[in-house]
Amino acid sequence: MSSIVKLLFVGAFFFIFFVAIVMLKPMSFHARRKFSTAFLKFSYLSYLAIFLIFTYFFMFYGGDSFFNLPHANESKVAVHFSIMLMACFVPNLGIMIRRRVKLRTAYNSAMSTVNLGFMVYLWFLIQLTTNN
Repeated sequence: MSSIVKLLFVGAFFFIFFVAIVMLKPMSFHARRKFSTAFLKFSYLSYLAIFLIFTYFFMFYGGDSFFNLPHANESKVAVHFSIMLMACFVPNLGIMIRRRVKLRTAYNSAMSTVNLGFMVYLWFLIQLTTNN
């Protein structure tokens, strides 16, 4: 039964990623902002892939081990939880409101940097929880 649930979640994650690709149209670029648009789209899709991998590992392999690490105290767990909440919402909101921003090149670069920062953080958490 457990493997069926894991398989259903993997299928759902692939569906989410596929829908994001279809909605985002990563190969269509803005005529004046080709580089910043491409960087934003590919950084978001990379973030989404790592976020889904992290979610899978957290749900099935490392959820309780992350909070029971020897060096984890209550304040560190609270900080990690706060950053995780931001990692869930900030990149997704950022990709949704990108067309409403006036200074798009600067916005695309800033959001790409935010996406890269969250990718590094999530990769760090994946390494932290799977090595224990």
